[in-house]
Amino acid sequence: MLNRTLFGLTLALALVQASFGQAAPADQALPTVEPKHQKDIDADIEQGKKYVIEVEKQLKVSKNQEMQDRVTRVGAIMAHLANETKIDTIWGDKRFSKFDY
Repeated sequence: MLNRTLFGLTLALALVQASFGQAAPADQALPTVEPKHQKDIDADIEQGKKYVIEVEKQLKVSKNQEMQDRVTRVGAIMAHLANETKIDTIWGDKRFSKFDY
C-alpha cells in the first residue's frame, strides 16, 4: 500500500510541477545546455555515482524487479516532463539542464 501511495504522490508531484511551467510549442526547440554548464552537470553526476556506492555499502538494495521497473518508469516520466517543460525559476540555478534517468 505504501509503495502505491508513494508512486501516486511522485507522479502527482511531477504533473503539478509540469503545470507550473509552460510546454514548449512543437515548432520551438528547448534551449541547449551550455558547454560550461555541462561540465558542472557532469561533475554532479560523478558525485552522485560516488554517493550511490557509499549508500549501497550501508543499505540493502531491493532485488524486487517489479519495484525497480516502477521506479525507472516514474523517473523516466519525471525526466521527460522536466526536459519538455520550460520553467522560469525564481531561485536557484536558472540555466537549462537536461535530465537523464
